[in-house]
Amino acid sequence: MELKEAVFRAGGNALMGVDFKYATTQVTGEEKTKMLVCVFGSGSAVTAEKE
Repeated sequence: MELKEAVFRAGGNALMGVDFKYATTQVTGEEKTKMLVCVFGSGSAVTAEKE
């Protein structure tokens, strides 16, 4: 959803060359350790038109 919003803010109506990456880390709290997963997405905003 964030990528879609970023495309519209950039003036595009489509997204090309989408790439997803992720990173993981452990977060230790008072009671237990949790795994945190961060997902990163990127691509090029374009304006697509019908022929």
